[in-house]
Amino acid sequence: MNRFLSLLLAALFICCASVCVSAQDSQTLFSQIERASQEREPKWKIHRKIVTPKYVSVWWKAGKPYVRASIQILSSEKAAADTFEGFDSEISEGCEVSVTSGYSKTEIPNLGDKNYLWSHRKGGASILFRKGNVFVLLIAPSVEAAKSFAQLVAEQLPAT
Repeated sequence: MNRFLSLLLAALFICCASVCVSAQDSQTLFSQIERASQEREPKWKIHRKIVTPKYVSVWWKAGKPYVRASIQILSSEKAAADTFEGFDSEISEGCEVSVTSGYSKTEIPNLGDKNYLWSHRKGGASILFRKGNVFVLLIAPSVEAAKSFAQLVAEQLPAT
């Protein structure tokens, strides 16, 4: 009985410790993103943030326009790839890329392991990308802002 209790407590400790490590990782990631954005995009101020063990969401504002990054830390590269494909599929269905719709879908060189930039000819852009076990969805008022913040976030993620 004592051995079972010891094993149960050890397993509980390991589970709790891994959650604490994940929480620290997402908090560290947010801190790095915050510092980088203050240095590289000083006119954009963090308006809102959510940091959980597996998720970081940041809203930046510069006057009325905003940029939002949602970052999911997943259990594996496959989970990140599946999430990426799922979001891409949903956006593809909703936007219907064509000359008449005004939407376009392109890739950005050297951004994560895979990415797509969705933009509309009247403005606004979204970027989906994954890097290792991390999936990022970024929404911005312009292609330039989207690319700038996507690169800023990608540089804070561990190398794959």
